[in-house]
Amino acid sequence: MIDQIIEKNSLGGTGRQALIELKNRLRSGVVQDCSAAVGELLEPAEQAVWNAEIAGHAGRSWLDLPWYFAESLFYLEVLLAWGYYRGGCPRFAADPFEAFKEEELHRPGGALDLATGISPAVSSADTPKDKLRILLHYCLWANRLDLSYSQLLRMYRNPLRIEEDHLLVDHSDTVTEKLLQASRVDFILDNAASELICDLCLVHLLLQHSKDLNILLHCKKAPFYVSDAMGKDVLRTIASLEHSGHSELRRIGGVLTGKLEEGRLRIAEHYFWNGPLHFPDFPDDLRRCLAGSDLVVLKGDVNYRRLLSDRRWAPTADMESIVGYFPAALVTLRTTKSEIAVDLSLEKVEELNRKDPKWLIEGRYGIIRYCESAN
Repeated sequence: MIDQIIEKNSLGGTGRQALIELKNRLRSGVVQDCSAAVGELLEPAEQAVWNAEIAGHAGRSWLDLPWYFAESLFYLEVLLAWGYYRGGCPRFAADPFEAFKEEELHRPGGALDLATGISPAVSSADTPKDKLRILLHYCLWANRLDLSYSQLLRMYRNPLRIEEDHLLVDHSDTVTEKLLQASRVDFILDNAASELICDLCLVHLLLQHSKDLNILLHCKKAPFYVSDAMGKDVLRTIASLEHSGHSELRRIGGVLTGKLEEGRLRIAEHYFWNGPLHFPDFPDDLRRCLAGSDLVVLKGDVNYRRLLSDRRWAPTADMESIVGYFPAALVTLRTTKSEIAVDLSLEKVEELNRKDPKWLIEGRYGIIRYCESAN
């Protein structure tokens, strides 16, 4: 990943050297206390979280860290080496992954080309619920198009193929009903580009269906996991739709821009989404915000992992009994890209292990899981 950042940004001089030094340190080093190096762009609460978490692991080998903490710390270290938090640096507050996202959005066969195939498929459905179900499945399978997982990008280039036989859990009927009844829906976004295009098409349909619905899009506050969506990525994608050469995409982009201006569609960034903690540790302001939602849509594998505290649960564990802490009803849309899954029978797990030993990590299977709020 570090090599790709250097190459994609044509980085030379001290910027290139800082990233190479980070790469060499990661290969053989231990976790260092880097918290003093971040401050200009971090609010006090975010600084306090990183200080506490880094202090708890300083001196440990990178190979001996909890996996999600290692991942989140890696991206923080990349931003530090890049100069993201350093005033006066030419890359201060600049996204090192911008070129990756832009290429995926505009390349032939990329996100905008993908979007042209969505409208015909949706318009062929008879009822709002049928249309919504199609888009819900597109939003799920587009989660395979993750720029931090290059192997999956090579394997899955067409998410506009609904694979119901590969759904391990499918609560689509319940979820579509809840979405159509809601007065407020929150999306915790995952990847920009192709996945975000599908998310925005779903948002467009929901806002067109109900004149009373409000939608809040939760985004990363800093660059994370290469393609994770920040607020600027949402705005750029909507603008790209609005200026597309395709009339239907222009219409969708125009509607979304109008909803932003009306305030019925809002974008919120929060440091927690790109921080090192799991969802039981929501800060109070974020917990209060989510509690006002009728349904929270969690996108992607990492949000699934953080929902379950990235623990090795028994596959037969019931998600709803684990996530009672969550402040609202939720649905998680996730393709399997890590070794964690619940809500499955032992017979199903044995069958999958026998048929496909890599079923947990290669994005082949999907989960649409609804959980009622315990609050």
